[in-house]
Amino acid sequence: MKNISINKIIDFVKQKYIYILLGVGAFLLLLTFIPQKENEVEIGGTYTSEQYISDTEEKLESILSKMLGTKNINVMITLNNSVENVFADTTKVNTDISENLGTDDSKKEQKDSKENQYIIIKDKNGNEQALVLTQVMPQIRGVLVVCPNGNNTVIKEMVKSAVVTVLDISSKKVCVVGGTN
Repeated sequence: MKNISINKIIDFVKQKYIYILLGVGAFLLLLTFIPQKENEVEIGGTYTSEQYISDTEEKLESILSKMLGTKNINVMITLNNSVENVFADTTKVNTDISENLGTDDSKKEQKDSKENQYIIIKDKNGNEQALVLTQVMPQIRGVLVVCPNGNNTVIKEMVKSAVVTVLDISSKKVCVVGGTN
């Protein structure tokens, strides 16, 4: 068995350690040349009332067309309100307590103040806007469906039932009438 001196082992470890340090240094140097993206937030578009109406009308027309076997179906939806955005915000609450130490009476007063501030973000174009957490879809006021044979009682009830089910609204809010081809 060969005698291995401690000094040789230390020299060997030092050489390997230097190579590791050189490798890590080269890697970090390369990272500095890679272009870094700013902290950009991709802002999803907000949904408007007009888009909500248009999309819902199109979907209803499509499903009712398949149900009745005709393409001559028109749907009109009216709303009670518009789409409501719920924005992200931070709330800062300050509480000031003061104590009045008099001769016989001591009084404590507490004053609370609350400050809300919307969280503002920049899109990739540099435009600032409040961060939307969620959107509350509007309430439907009424639905009008015009379809061939819409005056037929069976067709009328079938269409009304489908609209009531899909939109989760009262049947009083749905009107089905006949139309021309």
